[in-house]
Amino acid sequence: MPKQPSTPRILQDLPQPSPLDNFMFAACFQSIEAAPSAISLINAVLLSSGREPLEVVDELTCEQVLLGEGRKLRGCKLDISVREGSHYLNVEAQIRSMQHMADRMAFNLNRLLSHKTPSGADYKDIPSITVISLMDFIYRKNHPDYHQPFGLFYEKDPERVYSKFDYHMVEIPKFRMHKFDPTDPLHRWLFYLDSGYMEPDSPKVKEVLEMDEGLHQFAQTYQRNVSDPDTLFAYYGYLMELADERNRIETARIEALEEGEAKGEAKGLAKGQAISAMNALRKGLSIADVMEISELSRAEVESLAKI
Repeated sequence: MPKQPSTPRILQDLPQPSPLDNFMFAACFQSIEAAPSAISLINAVLLSSGREPLEVVDELTCEQVLLGEGRKLRGCKLDISVREGSHYLNVEAQIRSMQHMADRMAFNLNRLLSHKTPSGADYKDIPSITVISLMDFIYRKNHPDYHQPFGLFYEKDPERVYSKFDYHMVEIPKFRMHKFDPTDPLHRWLFYLDSGYMEPDSPKVKEVLEMDEGLHQFAQTYQRNVSDPDTLFAYYGYLMELADERNRIETARIEALEEGEAKGEAKGLAKGQAISAMNALRKGLSIADVMEISELSRAEVESLAKI
């Protein structure tokens, strides 16, 4: 058996990445061999809300990029994409809230729907779309439920009127406020994603993993990834790229603000110079004298004299 490469000291001193980090989450679903994990996680969410479970995975893709049609519509990148027949599912892991979160979620869902609907398809052939967001933050502060399924329904009747459109919001911090039930598949997954991954050898974690083969497979892949120097170097390189990109965006924003302020100041100064020059001209000062006190050119002063 080949010797497992040791983790460099520089990586050992860094905090352990969360399995909910986009990079690490996607790394656990790199091939169709991860289908049992995908089915286990998705069904834990679907069954928790009374939806029909997945039976098989026909296609599994991580970090799929959906390009926008033409130049006027931007694209998006999906963490995990799963297909069962004509049912397309997207699972997103998010460790921090972002601006316009609801708009972003709706945008991704609509991009997925438009990409998976065949060109010229009859309206009856529109595929089923399910989006699951695993959030390590609280987004809907006034709602107590940690799992909130959304769909199209009549406000006075909870029965859905359209079953091909599903969105599930799972807020993990709210889950921490509930009593843990190891017999609940969603509880098992959220427990491991939230804190169980930090103590893989504890009796409680081992017991939970033994109850769910798909979760067990995910945990093994995750632990293997965080013990692999190449994966860790790639992960921290990814974080550095994100930090650099945020820095570039912030720098561009500050420069734009400074440029705008400078233009505003320059515009205000020019306006003040023009008013001073016109007042001087009305008092009978010569063109040369007005040029000197206003610091305007001869052409500018002569132009103001004609007003």
